[in-house]
Amino acid sequence: MKLKDQVMEVDRLFCKDCKMGKEKAWASYFLEDGKMITPGIKENIVGKKAIEKAMVPVFDLPDVMFDWEPEHVEVSGDGTLAVTRGTSKLSYTKDGETITTYGNYTTIWKKRYGKWKISWDIGN
Repeated sequence: MKLKDQVMEVDRLFCKDCKMGKEKAWASYFLEDGKMITPGIKENIVGKKAIEKAMVPVFDLPDVMFDWEPEHVEVSGDGTLAVTRGTSKLSYTKDGETITTYGNYTTIWKKRYGKWKISWDIGN
């Protein structure tokens, strides 16, 4: 499998795993010093524990459905760094109504010990 295909597949698996494992699965894809930039939060969220904590309110939303799909990938010549860009959809129930938001994301992946891990995740 080509490196580009591997990275696209790991991004898709990241989404799939989060449906069951929620914030713990989310954080497990990050490097120990991984960073996340999220709308509405002024400071970068740094480190797996802080990232997991920051995602609890998202995965606790009533009837939450959080999906994303990578649309583009670039991989470095040495195969240790990759960037995915894609779109996301977040739906949940609030006051009896379904709220749906759409966004874009960019994720920077680093290959460590044979596995792709997130260095930076940037979403809006």
